[in-house]
Amino acid sequence: MDHPSDDFRTIAEARAYGIACQLAVGVEESEAESTTEILLEEVLELKRAELRRRRDTLLSAAQRETLRGFLERRRSREPVQYIVGHWPFYNLEKLLVRRPTLIPRPETEELVELVLRQFEGAAADRMPKRMMEIGPGTGAISIALLKQWKKFSTSCLAIELCDHAVTLTRENSRLHGLQESLEVILCDFRLWVQNSLPIPAQEKFDLLVSNPPYIPSDDMLILEPEVSDYEDRAALHGGEDGMDLILCILRAARV
Repeated sequence: MDHPSDDFRTIAEARAYGIACQLAVGVEESEAESTTEILLEEVLELKRAELRRRRDTLLSAAQRETLRGFLERRRSREPVQYIVGHWPFYNLEKLLVRRPTLIPRPETEELVELVLRQFEGAAADRMPKRMMEIGPGTGAISIALLKQWKKFSTSCLAIELCDHAVTLTRENSRLHGLQESLEVILCDFRLWVQNSLPIPAQEKFDLLVSNPPYIPSDDMLILEPEVSDYEDRAALHGGEDGMDLILCILRAARV
């Protein structure tokens, strides 16, 4: 299929061009509309309502060039989160995201809400003082919880298998001023069950939280390109039945 013409000048024309670019490579129309507006927000530094109100506003040459570059990446089905480099998450207005670290999903926000509900209304001495996260990725879960519980001086140890995710979690903890509360170590959590995890034996945790890999092997073959071509396979694939790391966590939690 031929690429749509990139001879756009106004916001309205740029929006139409962005949508057409994505439709041409099989993106659903609603997603194409949403991601185009997100990219325009990033390029023009305008909120979505303002984009729609200023439909006839002209883009500068630099803005047009930046948008073309963004849309070229979308033609390859790169996730919009990686293109803009940040994403809101729960109580965090901005969370840095970077390929190939897993992008936090709305379901991940539901996990944060579930944890918070477990402690809703609890007395201060019943709140978690020390928690562990397994596989933090961007650090979204830990940082959202630590921010919500800041007055309780909760701290977290995060165990991450991938060095790129360790780096990103540390960057996000600094971004939100939580670097003193969130320690991140590079380690395979499965070493826990082998009694060789580099944590003091007397270390105790009040809460263990994780959004582990859970996709079964067969389902890994039918993922959307945005997922299969860009996100870390190790953060997605949960083994033949999707339960490999989940069972490991459950065994360790009983120790």
